[in-house]
Amino acid sequence: MNEYQIKGWFFYNYKKNKHIDNIRKQKKMIYFENEHIFQEHVNFEENVVIKELIDRLPDKNKEVVLLRYYMNLNSTEIGKALGISPSTVRSRLSVSIQMLKEKL
Repeated sequence: MNEYQIKGWFFYNYKKNKHIDNIRKQKKMIYFENEHIFQEHVNFEENVVIKELIDRLPDKNKEVVLLRYYMNLNSTEIGKALGISPSTVRSRLSVSIQMLKEKL
């Protein structure tokens, strides 16, 4: 393979993998939206209370909770989105859950 073939192969695979990643993220979003609609019909009152409690969390904790449980992202994806490490994401989630438990 010459230099141009290698570059072409690299960019083709890079673009293909990015496209696959986008499809996976869209599937997560669709799954979440369907699940969310179903949950609203079943436990409307519980969802309202939980949303109010989440809104009362500090902003840095609220962001992590929303990205994890509403957008269904993992700690690595959340860390990249917020510019923090995955371990910081997990610690903020732990603190947030503890805060929510105390408020319930």
